[in-house]
Amino acid sequence: LYWFVAIGFLSSFTTFSTFVMEINTLWDNNKLKGIEYTVYSLVFGFTVLSLGFILGEQLLLTS
Repeated sequence: LYWFVAIGFLSSFTTFSTFVMEINTLWDNNKLKGIEYTVYSLVFGFTVLSLGFILGEQLLLTS
């Protein structure tokens, strides 16, 4: 279990740094695209996160 947590924690750094790098690249080229990318990514991510919680709760209630 320790290794799964450690690997997951460390891989979150690379995922986040890639996200920030993409935002910076878009921001440098076109500020509107950088803002749109950030907003759409966060809204979509939190929407999918919420759906995951809802579906997980439903699965726990039906089993």
